[in-house]
Amino acid sequence: MGLKILFKDLKKGIIKLHINVPEDLWYLSTLIKKGDIVSGNTYRAVKFGNKEERKPVWIRMVVESVNFSSYEGRLRLLGIIKEGKPEEFIQVGKHHGMDLKVGDRITIEKDWLESELEKLNEAVKESKKPRATVVLIDDKKALIANIVAYGFDVLNEIYFNVSKRMSDKDIDKERQKFYERIRPFLSTKLVIVGGPGFEKEKFRDYLIRKGFEVKLVDAGYAEVSSLKELSEKGILDEVLGMIRLRMEEELFNEFLKHLMREDGLAVYGVEDVKKAIALGALDKLLVDISLLKNEEIRKIMRGAESTGTNIILSTSDKIKGFGGLVGILRFSL
Repeated sequence: MGLKILFKDLKKGIIKLHINVPEDLWYLSTLIKKGDIVSGNTYRAVKFGNKEERKPVWIRMVVESVNFSSYEGRLRLLGIIKEGKPEEFIQVGKHHGMDLKVGDRITIEKDWLESELEKLNEAVKESKKPRATVVLIDDKKALIANIVAYGFDVLNEIYFNVSKRMSDKDIDKERQKFYERIRPFLSTKLVIVGGPGFEKEKFRDYLIRKGFEVKLVDAGYAEVSSLKELSEKGILDEVLGMIRLRMEEELFNEFLKHLMREDGLAVYGVEDVKKAIALGALDKLLVDISLLKNEEIRKIMRGAESTGTNIILSTSDKIKGFGGLVGILRFSL
């Protein structure tokens, strides 16, 4: 899951990004350095007589430090203000703290290194991987879209070729052909099915027979406008959150399985994880997100990243008893 590039001008060193998932904050913490210029919407404390109010502002500032500031994984940038709007709320040359979270947009200006651009491209590629497939279906057609980290990616519309003059038997035959034309577009095991009428229930039953995991949702039409409707209902956040928690759960359960087997493929705690990274043995790493403000943990993650380790940030309390770091090895040490 990753960042979305909204604008890029490498001649001027400017890249504007949309933060989609907690992992994006980790990528940004490794990309933004002291001396870089960042800009975005934030809040500024403004005095009115004896009172102080927080006002929404746009600020462009030179970064002095980069730190995770809370358990939730908020990334805090401290810098010196170069400019901002509204001007009456801005004091050029003063310090300002900018807290970044999922959903925010930020513009970075710097002399980008090739390695930094490669890391950014890696994050962006992650954002394009489908997390689930949505099928909005009625008695005339199906609209198919992937849920990706930044929203919906519409794939196709497939039509149900039936008429009222056809027998129920012939309609059922055409329905099966209709479903089979949809199936090749289902690139994920989890399928979100919605639409008016009873067709969605029939399609759900078909998918379950084929081994898919199905979540049924309410949607007015098999149209693009209904994707927006689903987004407004929070289905996008719900599904991405559900998938994220499942990834954490699967990795943690895999870790426990190896730990109970005593096969040497489970590792946890700072020292053992560092040893596994040094030997190029660490395959997967689950990191308690509250540890990201710890510089030693960030160094460990950089080292793991350089050896191709798959890193997942965890918001669960389960791994705290194992030092906040649990991993799966490629081979026993």
